[in-house]
Amino acid sequence: GLRGNVETRLQRAPGVDAVVVAVAALDRLGLRAQATEVLEPSVMLPQVAQGALAIECRDGDVETIEIVRAIDDPEAHRCVLAERAFLAELGGACDLPVGALARLVDGEISITVLLSTLDGRAVVRASARGSDPQATGRAAAAALLDGAGGRSLMEVPPSASAR
Repeated sequence: GLRGNVETRLQRAPGVDAVVVAVAALDRLGLRAQATEVLEPSVMLPQVAQGALAIECRDGDVETIEIVRAIDDPEAHRCVLAERAFLAELGGACDLPVGALARLVDGEISITVLLSTLDGRAVVRASARGSDPQATGRAAAAALLDGAGGRSLMEVPPSASAR
C-alpha cells in the first residue's frame, strides 16, 4: 500500500505504523525535516546498491559511453560491484531479506552484509575486506553463509519463517 514516489509514501504515512525511506531522497526533495529518525548501518543495512544510480546506453555507442564514463564515480562503482557480487553469490534477487553496505577504507573495499529470516526474527551479519570488488563480495557471502550461520537461514522454508 505504500507504492509510489517519496511524497506519495509520506502522504500515506499517517495510516501505517512506520515508513522507511532513504534519507538521501528526503534531502534531494528538501523534506529532511520529515524524518523522525535516521537509521545507522549498525541498526539497519540498506538493500544491495540502494541509492546508486545507473545509466544504460546502447552497446557500441562510443560517444554516449564516453559521456557516461565521464560522470561515473569509480569509488561508488567498486562498492556497488562488491554489493552485487554478494547478492549474486547468494543467488538472490531484490526480494531476498539481505542488506549490504560497501565502503572504501584505505583504498580497499570493506563490506558489511546481513541475511535474515522473512519475519526478521533471526539475523546474521558478516564482513569482508579486499581490493577486488567481486572477490570481496563473494568473500562476504561465504563468511555469512559458512562462518556466521547464514546457511541455516537460507535453508528455512519461506512458510516456516513467515509464521
